[in-house]
Amino acid sequence: MRNVLLCLLFAGLAAALPVALSPEAGAVNPACAECQKTVTKMQAAAKNANETYAATAIKYLDDNICANLPDSVQDTCKSLVEEEIPDIWEQIIDDYLDPKITCGKLGFCGKSETAPPPHPDAQCKLCKKAAAWLDANVFEDPEIDAKVAERLKQMCTKLADKGKPIETKCEEVIDDDAADLMAQIGKAVAAGMCQDIGACPKP
Repeated sequence: MRNVLLCLLFAGLAAALPVALSPEAGAVNPACAECQKTVTKMQAAAKNANETYAATAIKYLDDNICANLPDSVQDTCKSLVEEEIPDIWEQIIDDYLDPKITCGKLGFCGKSETAPPPHPDAQCKLCKKAAAWLDANVFEDPEIDAKVAERLKQMCTKLADKGKPIETKCEEVIDDDAADLMAQIGKAVAAGMCQDIGACPKP
């Protein structure tokens, strides 16, 4: 019996050793960790209603949606935009700027992990790569643009008391302009986000 128990013990140790010695067993890829940290900073900066991105959305909606509605409802529209955009913007960021998903898509995390960039400005290069990916794959994705448009059109229902034609006009303008709005924000993210979070030096 004792020999049987010893054999089972050694068999168990032999099975456990490859897992224990495997680099994936509890090890954290520095590139993956750095990417997730950087994207988390980007997420926090983008969600801040006082940052450039929400302000860009508010200005765009004021200039391109509210301005295209009758004069009698433009002030109401602008008030709605200022009230609603921070929450809408935060929801967009929560839904589409996920550190694990983004860094997996970039190849820094998961089965196809890449080695840490050997450059002294690795964080800046990583951030720019993430920002460019977000611009192309989130802010300029037609499917995401359509979902954002539907979320924005919820504001139009709050203009229903001004008459159905105004609500319909609001929805039509959003359908026409949502993709352009997202593209502009994506370009702003790609151009300035890395400086905003301190990953890259400001010019």
